[in-house]
Amino acid sequence: MHNYSGKEKLSNLTFATPSGKKMGDNDGPAYCVYSNVGYNKAEFTFEMPLASFGGVADNGTKVNGYLFLGVDVHDGTPDGMNCCDAGFVTEADGRGWHLFINTLHSSKGASGEWKSNTPTLDPTHIYKLILDTSTLDETAVLTAYDLTDDKVADSITFRLWGAKKDGTNTSFLTNAAIDWTVRPESDFIGKTNANVHQNLYLTNLKIYGINLYKDDKKYSFDTDHRAIWPDKNMPVAHECVKVHHITKDDEYVIDIDMR
Repeated sequence: MHNYSGKEKLSNLTFATPSGKKMGDNDGPAYCVYSNVGYNKAEFTFEMPLASFGGVADNGTKVNGYLFLGVDVHDGTPDGMNCCDAGFVTEADGRGWHLFINTLHSSKGASGEWKSNTPTLDPTHIYKLILDTSTLDETAVLTAYDLTDDKVADSITFRLWGAKKDGTNTSFLTNAAIDWTVRPESDFIGKTNANVHQNLYLTNLKIYGINLYKDDKKYSFDTDHRAIWPDKNMPVAHECVKVHHITKDDEYVIDIDMR
């Protein structure tokens, strides 16, 4: 059991995503923090040995667990021109933590790219996750740096159509989520309620050292744009997303728990 007495706690039963602010991840219970535009690199450290995951429900439903960084590529329109998610995934089929990337578009009007890397990371190690768009225009580099062994454990370089390397049209996000392996047609609330008390969970995700970069200078996340799905305005009575801020936006623990 956690003991975060005196620390700020956010919950889907008490927190509402700010009006007019996006929540890009609604494929299952999730927590996101978004930056402003103007950055070209982000990172955080993940204490992987602390994390617990149950991806197969008692009723047979399956979920994958995610903890990742993302980029939104802006063009002045509400939805932007492109985006990507890139980071750690652990799967219901028993495959442990490994890297993935997912882009919305590979070029104008074209579908994006999904890639899941082969190496499975050592779950007893601590990792720094780095997503860097500063090297070349329309290029992103995802790196899992093994802090336990002091080496690069895995990396993926991929095209991020539209992104400028100077960061003038990119913003970043952090995200933790469980997503259904069989995506519902539309009723995500119904799917969530149907799987309460079915032994699905992704808990004790402790992350810290959450930084943004521009012009090679380091910054903290600079907005109050946080989002929880579902939030208190949605008809889900179970407390399935909890965030314990140890140091706000620099160190926190996320529990996504359907039990």
